[in-house]
Amino acid sequence: MTITAYPPQRGKVLTPEAQGERDDFDRSYDGGNCSCHLSPPCGSCTHPGNPRNQEEDPDAWMDDILDLDELEREARAAVAWTVDAAAARHKLEMGLPPF
Repeated sequence: MTITAYPPQRGKVLTPEAQGERDDFDRSYDGGNCSCHLSPPCGSCTHPGNPRNQEEDPDAWMDDILDLDELEREARAAVAWTVDAAAARHKLEMGLPPF
């Protein structure tokens, strides 16, 4: 079973320390593997890198330094430029003026 954690609010990412704990959790428990039914609480559920534990820990999160809106604008501009360049190249191949 894989547990997916989402930041407590938009614009948050795991701190480097919390990401290290998450990576250790994923390596150690393959994203879950709860065994509380055998011996509660299990190591998976109590691991600090467990996504459910991190969701509840405000110290595991920091402000995202990326401006997602700016990245989206840049990506849209790059796609538009690529499409325009391909159209111009195609027109040249057909013997038409590129623009």
